[in-house]
Amino acid sequence: MNKLIIILFSLSCFQLALAQDAYICIPISRTGFIFNESNKNWEQTKFKTNEDKKILKKNINKWDWRIFGKKEGWSACGSEDFGKGDDFNSAGFIFCNTQSGHLRMNKNSLRYIETYELGFIDGKDQNTHTPLIEIGTCSPL
Repeated sequence: MNKLIIILFSLSCFQLALAQDAYICIPISRTGFIFNESNKNWEQTKFKTNEDKKILKKNINKWDWRIFGKKEGWSACGSEDFGKGDDFNSAGFIFCNTQSGHLRMNKNSLRYIETYELGFIDGKDQNTHTPLIEIGTCSPL
């Protein structure tokens, strides 16, 4: 009987370990486009990664992607059809639509790609909004 209790307890702990509900993510590199005022062209550039850590956290019925330490969530995450699901898919991916782009994260590789898609397509040739892509790594919390 004691062995059965130990086995059941161990299995429940193992299942809890698999049910991850938060990840802390750190950017590695950013690249994108800026508007060159002197020649009036959009050019490739490398952006500095800022110190902001990000968090992907499960709420009651959705995942939130936000800057760590800020209360406001700014995503709608799901795995099915780019935002219609509510969890990671069988391959370990989650797809999020943020206020200004997209997030793709894989819980198996613990890597993410985030895009910032404002600017350029609005027709305003200026550096107020500059499209970029950021890559980074995550760790379970």
